[in-house]
Amino acid sequence: SLSLSLTHTHTHTHTHIHTHTNARFFQPRRIRRTTARWLGAEYAMELRDVRLWTLLGGIVALVRSAAWLGEYTLPAGAMLLGDAVLGVAAFAWLALAWFYYQGVTTVFNRRATVTPASLWTFFTLTRPLECAWRLATAWCRVAPDALILGEVRCGTTTLATHLSRLPGAHTPFCPWHLPFADDKESFYFVGHFFGITHPAAYRAVFPTVFEKWWCLYVRGEPFFTYDACAQYLTAPWVASQLKLVCPEARLYACVREPSAQNLSWWRFENHSVDWGASVGLDLGEGKSLEPRGAGYPPRSFRDAVERSDTAFIAELYDRAEGLGEDEKGKPRPIWRIPSWAATWPGGQLSALGRNGRYIHNLRRYARFFRRSQICVVELTEQHKTKEALAEHLAPLLGDEWRARALEVELDGSLQRNAGREIREDLEPAEKDVAWAKERYQEANRELYNFLGRRYNHWS
Repeated sequence: SLSLSLTHTHTHTHTHIHTHTNARFFQPRRIRRTTARWLGAEYAMELRDVRLWTLLGGIVALVRSAAWLGEYTLPAGAMLLGDAVLGVAAFAWLALAWFYYQGVTTVFNRRATVTPASLWTFFTLTRPLECAWRLATAWCRVAPDALILGEVRCGTTTLATHLSRLPGAHTPFCPWHLPFADDKESFYFVGHFFGITHPAAYRAVFPTVFEKWWCLYVRGEPFFTYDACAQYLTAPWVASQLKLVCPEARLYACVREPSAQNLSWWRFENHSVDWGASVGLDLGEGKSLEPRGAGYPPRSFRDAVERSDTAFIAELYDRAEGLGEDEKGKPRPIWRIPSWAATWPGGQLSALGRNGRYIHNLRRYARFFRRSQICVVELTEQHKTKEALAEHLAPLLGDEWRARALEVELDGSLQRNAGREIREDLEPAEKDVAWAKERYQEANRELYNFLGRRYNHWS
């Protein structure tokens, strides 16, 4: 496929764009920079994406208009090629429209409303056409060897970055152009691929079997691939679906002191809503999805924690867990996740209590996977020596490559997805955070028994 590697570096006063392509030899500098900005930043442009096909479709339309005005007749082959380009461009916009609807309802828990600003943002930040291409070619792709399940705001992005530096690591495809998610997480089982969640199509986010064969047998290098979607640990149906597609995968669960996790997630989600409003999405009151229930989104940190423990949310999670299991409790595939369940039942801000009770989510995975497959990494462990990190990550490699894991630079200070500030009226009081911390003490003790060790700094 045609590839344009574009790097975008922002400063306070100007923008640099470096375009690594032969286009520099036949395009004037100003046109080249304008084209690069329009196609997008921090993105390897491929033939499957909406923006490039829109550009090609526009060129075809201009050529045909010029031929019609000049009364020229284009060759039959050129007409056929033009029809194909316009057809793909039309399909690309249909895919974008459906991805837009699915994205707004799943990510922002709102009914989708179209504005020029919001549509333009999705146009530049998403890869819906490549999602469709990968779903069509899932049959020839590999299953993951490792999964970082979450929890959100517990260092999953940092751990995934460490993982990506090991010999033979191959990152997953992400449908979003976001620095903290690109080459890290697919969001597949939480509905970001047009709502499709069938386990057989999960391979769409990973490399092809041909690439794996090339690495192993031609280049003689190790090969493993992973997904690091931090929402998988809490999403109640994902454990059963992963069992169907990668039953022998190594699972990593990241944890931190629960009230600190809750506070970080509260800030992150509210910041995301503010960002959505800033790009033109109508996220005001009255736009919340009905399945989220009355009182969503919660107006305070304390309300969010209490809401997550209500009977209404508990019923939604029980229903969602049953989607992926038959009457005997065995895994069964889910073709599409219903709107009331994605991304999490009741909405992302209705899950704080379930996020913080790690033991409940880990037990769900322990029903389908061996305990030896599950590795729990506490946040502060990622800031220790590279030997400590290598101890967690090296089992992914064969014996002859484990020593190489110690040679990789595993920067313990790395922090790719730092916390964000929110409006002062949403910032919780210290007493509310302390109250939340006390609520998790019993669940923490159960976690210590499950792991056979304590995290003394959580007390």
